[in-house]
Amino acid sequence: MKLHTSRIIIVAMMLTLFLSCNNDKLSKQQIAANNIQSKIKNFDIADDRYQKDPVLQSHFKLQYPEITESLPKEALENINAAIAGFILDSETPVKEFPNIQEQANKMFHEYDEAYAEFPRSSTWLVDKNIAIAGKVGTILTLSFSESSYKGGAHPNSYTIYKSFDLNNGHAIKMYDIIDSTKMSQLNSIRFKTLENQKITLLEDSLWMSYMFEDSFKENGDFYTNQNINFTKDTIEFYYNNYEIAPYAFGATSIKIPVKSLANILKESSPYYSYFNVK
Repeated sequence: MKLHTSRIIIVAMMLTLFLSCNNDKLSKQQIAANNIQSKIKNFDIADDRYQKDPVLQSHFKLQYPEITESLPKEALENINAAIAGFILDSETPVKEFPNIQEQANKMFHEYDEAYAEFPRSSTWLVDKNIAIAGKVGTILTLSFSESSYKGGAHPNSYTIYKSFDLNNGHAIKMYDIIDSTKMSQLNSIRFKTLENQKITLLEDSLWMSYMFEDSFKENGDFYTNQNINFTKDTIEFYYNNYEIAPYAFGATSIKIPVKSLANILKESSPYYSYFNVK
């Protein structure tokens, strides 16, 4: 009787282990899906201590996706930690999700200090937006954008793309997709794509006079950029204001068809099959 009971326990433990392992991987349907389920969380917190008119009040705005898709625990924790880190202005992920009101209060306190020194300071605005930029297979890409105005000649803004493996939430970098030994080929394609983009606006090489010359040197910002958004058909390199051109020139987006990059993608990559290379 004891032996029989022991066998039942062992079988139950094996079944539990199997189900646990199975839940730690995405299903074929989830991999094939073009997106994941989420709810959009919105906050607009105003500082009404100095002005009663909402238009004249400082605002802390935030929008981010609350992922409701059934994902492995590790993946969800790592993705949420990246979102929390961005909200908290941290360069590294943060495990404990922040209190949004406290973040707004922190900005308002900074404004108080500025207002004490410059009583006629204009109102401030911080607008953080985190969005699902796309999903390809097990690759989830989020865009982390911030637009802010804290006085000065103009607002500041930037966007950073970060990609995660939905099986574990680990960051996916450029060299996980592109062969690091073929950077010269990638850089040639990048520059040619930019050139084709710009000569439709400015003939010949005149467009280069509006760019930062140092950015196009061998190890310049144009060639070292790894701010990437992946889709099954394109790989987008995104350059924020001031990275390769003055503020007035704006941000620069270069979308390269995956088929043009077929020879430099890593065929050994676990993500290679997600792209339309043929």
